[in-house]
This record gives sequence, C-alpha cells and structure tokens, in this order.
Amino acid sequence: MYRCWPIITVHCDATQQLARLQQRGGAGDGTAAPLSAEAAAAQIESQMPLAIKCERSDHIIDNSGSRDSLAET
Repeated sequence: MYRCWPIITVHCDATQQLARLQQRGGAGDGTAAPLSAEAAAAQIESQMPLAIKCERSDHIIDNSGSRDSLAET
C-alpha cells in the first residue's frame, strides 16, 4: 500500500470555496473561463466531503482569510 505523510488539508468555508472555484475556472489555474455556480457546486460535490478529509489529515490549515493571513500560519 502506498502511503503519504503528512497529509495536509487546506480548507475554507463552503461559500468561499464556491466563490473561489467559480473565479478560478475549470482549469484550476485561472486560464479557463469562470465556472457557473451550478458547475462549481457539482465539482465540489464530486469530491470527498471536507469533514472526512479533515479526519484523515495530519495537519489542517484554515484558509478562510486573506493570503497574508495564510502566510502567517
């Protein structure tokens, strides 16, 4: 079995996650057109639930604030 260590989850609240994904677009790097709210929500729904990701993580980083506040973490 392949194991990775440590497992790090970076999270924010659901509203921020949806807005950031819409802005970033489907390519994930900002090069694609913005996603609709429905497409972004469907992409998030297709992933493992955040609660499970956090349970399985060694470290959890809160990315609810600004880039500056994240850098201070």
